Amino acid sequence: MNIKRLLKKIIPGRIWKKLRSSKFRKKAAGTAVVVAAVLVITVIGIGCRIYIRREAALEKERIAREQEENEQRKREALELAEREEKKEPQVIRKLSAEEKLLQTLLEEMPEESAKKAGIRTSSKDTELVISWFTAPYPSNSGSEYNAKKAAARLNGAVVPAGERFSYNKRIGERTKENGYVEAPVIMGGKMVQGLGGGICEISSMLYNLCLQSGFEVLERSPHSLLVPYVPGGLDAAVSWGTMDFCFENPYEAPVILLAGYDDEAKLFEVAAVADGGASLLQGRKYVPVSEKVGELHYETSLEIWQDTVQIGVKELGENYYAGVDEAE
Repeated sequence: MNIKRLLKKIIPGRIWKKLRSSKFRKKAAGTAVVVAAVLVITVIGIGCRIYIRREAALEKERIAREQEENEQRKREALELAEREEKKEPQVIRKLSAEEKLLQTLLEEMPEESAKKAGIRTSSKDTELVISWFTAPYPSNSGSEYNAKKAAARLNGAVVPAGERFSYNKRIGERTKENGYVEAPVIMGGKMVQGLGGGICEISSMLYNLCLQSGFEVLERSPHSLLVPYVPGGLDAAVSWGTMDFCFENPYEAPVILLAGYDDEAKLFEVAAVADGGASLLQGRKYVPVSEKVGELHYETSLEIWQDTVQIGVKELGENYYAGVDEAE
């Protein structure tokens, strides 16, 4: 039995006739078309929504991937820059003439002096320096010669812990036999010719070095005339048998005094070095101060600083001068 006969048997005759009519067929066909269209539109809509969601998800993934790639490129660029920076030679600050001279003094430190002070000769660097002081050459050639002679004799002097140092004793009597020549010297408020003129520049520099280094100054005298190579009141006159410059090393480590000169820069320099260097100052800084209170009258003091805080002032005294040293 085919389907057509089966349907005819099941469906009542009146309804069967209606279904067989051309009118019904046309209506059914139209309905089918509408239903089919709705179905197609629905399927298309669902497909579009699925496509849009899929594309949105893909776009989100693409954006996230691009961000991650950008971050990775940034990290790689930063790492490359850091590597290149390490490869580049370090920019070395140009040393001043004073700093170059200090380096020379350290490099040429007498080995015997370093051995006495317990300093390894392989560690001659600025970490050993307690303090240093420079001053220009005198204009008189004889004074320059004698100052160089005094600097050479001072260089390498070792001052043991707690002991006294005498400038006169170190550089010796100013005689022709000791290599000194005649040059202007200050005597009784006047300039006269005498053996060893010019050595007071080195003693005055040493005085300032001692103040800056926290040493205990035991003996010091001003000149009768105001000298040009250090501030007023911070000079130290010496004369064999009458005036000396002396100080004491207050530290537990031996101190080496270095002295030298630079003919090109026309500079003299003195330095105090020790095992431990500036750490011996324990963060303190000693600043000599010269204050002019009259035409030829100066008051001097020593400011004491702990890091950036002034913790004390030591009065050094008053200094009166009869005139100005014109020979230098």
